[in-house]
Amino acid sequence: MLDKKTQLLSIVAIMAGLSFGSIAQGEDLSEKGAQRLQKHFVKIAKEASPKTVCVLGVAGSGTGAVISADGLVVTNAHVAAVSRYSVLLFSDGTKRLAKRQGIDYGRDLAFYRLVKKPAQPLPFFELSKSNPEFGSWIAAIGYPGGPRTTAAPTFSIGVVRKGAGPGNVNGVLNYDDAITSDAPLFPGNSGGPMVDLQGRLAGINGAVNLQGTASYSIPIARVRQRMKQLSDGIIMLPQGQKINIKKNFIARGLFKLIDSNIKRMMEQRINGTAPKLPAPTTAVPSVPNFEESDDLAKRALKTPRVKQLSKAMSTAQNAAKKAVVTLQDGAGKAIAYATIVSQNYAVAVASRIGNRKAVIVKGYGQARVINIDRAQNIALIKLPRAAKALPWRHNTPVGSLVFSGGPYNTPGALSAKSRSVNGRMAAAMAQSGGFPAPIQSALDSAKKLAKRFNISVIEELVDQMLKSTEARGSYMKGNAPRGFRSVLSHDSPLAPSQIGTPLVDKSGRLIGVNVANAHFGTSYAVGINDLIKSFPQINGGKARPKTQRKKSGF
Repeated sequence: MLDKKTQLLSIVAIMAGLSFGSIAQGEDLSEKGAQRLQKHFVKIAKEASPKTVCVLGVAGSGTGAVISADGLVVTNAHVAAVSRYSVLLFSDGTKRLAKRQGIDYGRDLAFYRLVKKPAQPLPFFELSKSNPEFGSWIAAIGYPGGPRTTAAPTFSIGVVRKGAGPGNVNGVLNYDDAITSDAPLFPGNSGGPMVDLQGRLAGINGAVNLQGTASYSIPIARVRQRMKQLSDGIIMLPQGQKINIKKNFIARGLFKLIDSNIKRMMEQRINGTAPKLPAPTTAVPSVPNFEESDDLAKRALKTPRVKQLSKAMSTAQNAAKKAVVTLQDGAGKAIAYATIVSQNYAVAVASRIGNRKAVIVKGYGQARVINIDRAQNIALIKLPRAAKALPWRHNTPVGSLVFSGGPYNTPGALSAKSRSVNGRMAAAMAQSGGFPAPIQSALDSAKKLAKRFNISVIEELVDQMLKSTEARGSYMKGNAPRGFRSVLSHDSPLAPSQIGTPLVDKSGRLIGVNVANAHFGTSYAVGINDLIKSFPQINGGKARPKTQRKKSGF
């Protein structure tokens, strides 16, 4: 049993699937081993994306894994807590209505099936036959923080760790048999696929302990077991009671009221007539405060995935060190980091520079701030003398290994290609929670009726529905990032003090400049192509990048 402090930090995360493999299990990676690992990750990212869905429910969103060609989807119970109907958003942007087939509140599993059979068989995950071994590599796919402006999920990596699951999470969910890893997951990933290096579903992600930088996934054996037991709307409560909606008149009446409202809401989402999210009524901070976030990044440096990748990516680490410079004010006080992007220019985060027209670039002297792109929060600095810049890499595939420079030098994987980030939408989502009035009224009525007729199982059902949703809402607030016109996503444990530093690939080529730590497991960088659009000067005045010859390998 977790103590109270750790329980608060054991966030039930809407997490993405992790992938486990046999490359250098329990051993340090070599440079060649990292290259082989990268090829696996790039392949997995491409193949797993269409098999992963965003589950859009009545009180938030999560992730799900498609496990049959006709549209059976597994997710977490806390994602599907109330909604018997939800919208499944596929990576190609398609939205489909799905109905819940069964739910286990204690083991945090639920299954949906598409209401309409798809015209063509859907891509789906093959189920692994066993748990991944300790030391195996994994990859996680999902929607941390909710869907972005494209429907593509994000990708994260990690290593399976020894140790039992956390047991009881948030006083609601039983994770005593969970698989533990160090994949950096976050709310929005819950219910997503945990995949091995062969691309097979090895578990379903559901909880994370930020204090110990550990993530927890429901093992595939439990998923197989519940697949057989949960059908026809069966509900399993934590103490083992089962509710068959067809045979329980109060449950049947409750869901008759709820379903009509929810189904209509979900259909409106699909046809585009759903009400728009309201504007946030209070300020939502873009990132946690710097000290706390830096502490979290420091803890992540001790995880197996960071230690192994750091040793195997010395070329990238050395390149990142060469590309980063420190900016100082007139008194010589360090104010920010910047990245040398070309022979004569460096790029920094504009908000860190403020209204300064000039800064001191340590090792180079005084330099002018000659341009600012507010939509990207970046500033262009003209160096007082020529510098040696890294070669560029355009169009880096998702799943590629990356390295962030600066004070902590953190490795990870590219999570998503460049896309816009809507800060207003994210802020509104962060404030969302609870149920629409008709749904809340139906729940209250059912509970009163259950008390009147002394039907304790219905009382517990309503309590579980409310508790599961409260567990989700409690950690969503305050995590909305600011907006960006176009940024890459990666899963390096970036600290807020690292923004402005370079993001490089395994070979030491510059991919972009880090501009934000959105939340644990998701960092943003402005990619090379977007840097050129903002500041054509770095590309000889041309706003379009030069055509890059395609090379084999990574």
